[in-house]
Amino acid sequence: MRACQWNPDHPIAEDADPRRIYCSARCNQAAYRGRQLLRLDVVDRLEAYAKTSPEAARILAALKESSQ
Repeated sequence: MRACQWNPDHPIAEDADPRRIYCSARCNQAAYRGRQLLRLDVVDRLEAYAKTSPEAARILAALKESSQ
């Protein structure tokens, strides 16, 4: 049995698609929300650092421009 990447206690059936990494839609959604929260945290920290670092301000501006 393979294990779910979000919660290793959750098994993935052996006959499931080999590309499948989550045991269910619920774990898939939880992983997606976790990644979104991590991205927001990184952007918040970069915005705070950009106030004192011109290089961080440049990177932040480039990120914002590329996301539009």
